[in-house]
Amino acid sequence: MQCPLLVVQGAADEYGTPAQVTAIAGQVAGPVRTALLPGLGHTPHRQARSW
Repeated sequence: MQCPLLVVQGAADEYGTPAQVTAIAGQVAGPVRTALLPGLGHTPHRQARSW
Protein backbone atom coordinates (compact mmCIF):
# COMPACT_ATOMS: atom_id res chain seq x y z
CA MET A 1 0.00 0.00 0.00
CA GLN A 2 1.17 3.49 -0.76
CA CYS A 3 -1.76 5.52 0.54
CA PRO A 4 -1.76 6.88 4.11
CA LEU A 5 -2.75 4.18 6.60
CA LEU A 6 -4.02 4.30 10.16
CA VAL A 7 -3.81 0.99 12.05
CA VAL A 8 -6.07 0.99 15.12
CA GLN A 9 -6.35 -1.79 17.67
CA GLY A 10 -7.62 -2.04 21.23
CA ALA A 11 -4.85 -2.89 23.68
CA ALA A 12 -7.10 -5.53 25.28
CA ASP A 13 -8.07 -7.10 21.93
CA GLU A 14 -8.74 -10.77 22.62
CA TYR A 15 -8.08 -11.71 18.98
CA GLY A 16 -5.09 -9.54 18.09
CA THR A 17 -1.71 -8.59 19.47
CA PRO A 18 0.43 -5.46 19.33
CA ALA A 19 2.83 -7.48 17.16
CA GLN A 20 0.17 -7.56 14.44
CA VAL A 21 -0.04 -3.77 14.45
CA THR A 22 3.74 -3.55 14.16
CA ALA A 23 3.80 -6.13 11.34
CA ILE A 24 1.15 -4.28 9.34
CA ALA A 25 2.89 -0.93 9.79
CA GLY A 26 6.19 -2.44 8.68
CA GLN A 27 4.82 -3.77 5.40
CA VAL A 28 3.36 -0.64 3.83
CA ALA A 29 5.19 1.75 1.54
CA GLY A 30 3.24 4.91 2.34
CA PRO A 31 2.90 6.92 5.53
CA VAL A 32 1.51 4.96 8.47
CA ARG A 33 0.34 5.78 11.99
CA THR A 34 -0.55 3.25 14.63
CA ALA A 35 -2.87 3.57 17.60
CA LEU A 36 -3.03 0.97 20.36
CA LEU A 37 -5.99 2.16 22.41
CA PRO A 38 -5.78 1.37 26.15
CA GLY A 39 -8.68 -0.36 27.85
CA LEU A 40 -10.41 -1.33 24.60
CA GLY A 41 -10.92 -4.74 23.05
CA HIS A 42 -11.68 -6.12 19.60
CA THR A 43 -14.25 -3.47 18.64
CA PRO A 44 -12.75 -0.14 19.76
CA HIS A 45 -14.96 1.78 17.32
CA ARG A 46 -17.99 0.58 19.28
CA GLN A 47 -16.50 0.57 22.76
CA ALA A 48 -15.24 4.17 22.73
CA ARG A 49 -17.26 6.17 20.24
CA SER A 50 -15.98 9.47 21.63
CA TRP A 51 -12.30 8.83 20.77
